[in-house]
Amino acid sequence: MDSGKASKTYQPGFIVLSCFVSLIGCITTLELLHRRTSTRGAYNWFLLFASSFTMGACGIWAMHFIGNRAVVLDHGRRSQQILYSSAFTVMSFFLPIIVLLKAFYLLGTTSRAKLPFIILASILTGTAVCCMHYLADYGILNYDYSYHIGNIVGSAVLAVAACLTALYIFFRLRETWTDTWWKRIACAPLLSSAVSGMHWTVAAGTEYTHKTTSSASDAINRTQTVIICSALSLATCFLLLTVVIVRGRKNRLLHNRAQQLVLACAYFDESGRVMVTPEGALPCQKITNRFVEKTFGEDELSRSHSTFLWVFRASRNWPTVKAFIPAMIGRLDSDLEARKYTPYRSSSSCRDDTSETSTNFSTVFKQLFCVAAQQLASSIHEPLEKMGALFEEPLETGMRHLTTHDSRSVSPSVCNPSRDSNKEFDLEHNTPQLHDFGRGKYLFLNRRLSKVDAVKLGALGYRFAPINQISEPLAKNMEVSNPTINSYLERMKICASPEHLLPPGVHLACFILRPSVSKSFDVLVPERTQNQLPYSSLHLDRLNGWQSAFLQRFDDWVVKDILSAIINETGSTEVEKAFLWQLHASLVQLVDLVGDTDAIMNSVFSARPFQATCRATEGIHGPATCTLLTIRLMNNIYSKSERNEMVYTPLSFFSAQQQLDSMEANSEGFTIKLTKEFGYQPSTVTRHSNRSSLGSSTKDSRDTHKDAPLLPTLMPALRRGASTARAGEESIIFSTMEERCLRAVRVSGGSTTVSEGQGLDVVVAGQEICRLSPLDSRFDDADKKFADVDMVMLPEMEYEKAGWVSDLFALFKL
Repeated sequence: MDSGKASKTYQPGFIVLSCFVSLIGCITTLELLHRRTSTRGAYNWFLLFASSFTMGACGIWAMHFIGNRAVVLDHGRRSQQILYSSAFTVMSFFLPIIVLLKAFYLLGTTSRAKLPFIILASILTGTAVCCMHYLADYGILNYDYSYHIGNIVGSAVLAVAACLTALYIFFRLRETWTDTWWKRIACAPLLSSAVSGMHWTVAAGTEYTHKTTSSASDAINRTQTVIICSALSLATCFLLLTVVIVRGRKNRLLHNRAQQLVLACAYFDESGRVMVTPEGALPCQKITNRFVEKTFGEDELSRSHSTFLWVFRASRNWPTVKAFIPAMIGRLDSDLEARKYTPYRSSSSCRDDTSETSTNFSTVFKQLFCVAAQQLASSIHEPLEKMGALFEEPLETGMRHLTTHDSRSVSPSVCNPSRDSNKEFDLEHNTPQLHDFGRGKYLFLNRRLSKVDAVKLGALGYRFAPINQISEPLAKNMEVSNPTINSYLERMKICASPEHLLPPGVHLACFILRPSVSKSFDVLVPERTQNQLPYSSLHLDRLNGWQSAFLQRFDDWVVKDILSAIINETGSTEVEKAFLWQLHASLVQLVDLVGDTDAIMNSVFSARPFQATCRATEGIHGPATCTLLTIRLMNNIYSKSERNEMVYTPLSFFSAQQQLDSMEANSEGFTIKLTKEFGYQPSTVTRHSNRSSLGSSTKDSRDTHKDAPLLPTLMPALRRGASTARAGEESIIFSTMEERCLRAVRVSGGSTTVSEGQGLDVVVAGQEICRLSPLDSRFDDADKKFADVDMVMLPEMEYEKAGWVSDLFALFKL
């Protein structure tokens, strides 16, 4: 043996410690990479630098020097142990971090985690491991060293292969949303083996020879390197512990919110993927601190409830609602009854009286909903105006199962097998049945994102996932079944796209009603597009005059008679026959679509065309319309759909959807409704003094405040006309007729005049259309200043029309 060659032994404890340090660095790195969603945004750049640091500094650099501490030369003589150059030690620290920055940048998003990028990133990671090792060894001051070529080649192949395997498995799992925490931890040993395996493969073939001279002026001994590595390892452990704690807290919040009333974002990009957090949850905000169905009175919060209809409309008037939010927050803070429902207050500070029905909770909930929407907008850094519209149906979450016999001990407001018209139940058999009941509700704000908006939200830390891959994590978070959340997401994706509207042209629609178990009627609709009637197309752009007249012969005929008449038709021209057979084909297609042949054959045809909102066509500004011809049928209360693709939905909500789809947002009318209901003005409206002259008030309403709601500009004049009104009162409650009268002034360009002691005359086109009379001195309610309205003439406003659904319903002549 050469006398200059040093003997070499190993300390097993440091070998194990080096592998453990590398494993901790790799686990932390994968956890940070798991949360990275884009190559843009400060948050994603932080995750990139942090993951590169934990892998480069702890997973590679610290592992190397702790591993070298396990090498004992010259029988352990202290003066003969390895010394390192401080310059090369520092260089070896930054080298892997810099290389890994480039490698992990390539894997910044799921869309980029394709096999070529994974291979390139694996090569770069393996190169970082090898280069760091050899650069650190180059900094050894008191020994020369030599390697076996086989160990060099084998270690390089091992490093790249292990990195490729680990990163490929990790990003494939991440892409399919199956990367649970234990699977990520299982990937970490593979990545760690690339570092530890490479190091010890080379170390086994390394021989050390004493140098005759060595410069030790800037030397770092092995004890100092272990201290530095220990500090880096502790910092990495602390970071990993922080990630685990934050993730655990988020999981607990998601579990709790499944049993609460929550507002969530259901946003879809142009390819139909849904936006979620890195944990696989929808961005959400708790609406109320405490919620039981009984707080809404006898009815539950469903789409047939008036409160849900109100928030449904409010979500289509966010610019109007935004001006009222500061006043809503002030009201919620000052109202002792409302304070117990605010999410930021602890329920323990309030008396637990959820068993009592709150008679005004609907009003409180409306304000809480608007405030929650504003808070949710702030959390995702979006303006309230762009938050999207409320989805058509709440989702019951925190589901549990119980039998019919068990449900007798549960409040009907908590467990009701007929909560929705879509849910069928057995009224004939008294046998135990399994029902679901939810302890919470999710309301969804629905929106389709442009490419620019999707990139912006991705930079903020959100990810986009296909519905079939994300439905299972969402179902687990919300505590619902996978098919349920998958169905909701598919429906919301359609609602956010132009597909939720009818195509242009002429269609034959089926209007089937049944009496509702609770109230009113239900209407049969397609399960996926519940704002449409079942329809078949006549393949016409529009109805010509002769076609409309020709159809009148079949008005109020039953379908089977129409089909028979078309088959036996004689004497018509070829054009008329072609049109009749188009009608025949559409009727047959509609019968097949609905499925209940006997019932449809006895339904009644209406030749009256209805105009419904349809998908916009190029070159048309504003809402486009298509033509609907209809067949109608009234089923009994026990009827149910013959097809799984068809369900019943409340007619009142369906009608509201059609009205909102058929007109642009009426911000002025909704402002009046908000002012009437809550009794305060939007923050953007300037209040007028009680001493303002009539002339200045009317002039301001015509000139200065043309775009502001009419109500505040008329308040001074209304107060002057009421001789018994208290001075300084700010709130005026309008009846429906008064409201319409004031709107008529705005739309028609009318004016107002006041006769002292007689009230307010509203004039349009030189003619008095209504008079608002002041109450006499015997009124008791100080908030109600005007009650009697004598309507002389009131033009029909476009936004007050009942809509085509009401006209169609009137054909039943009930």
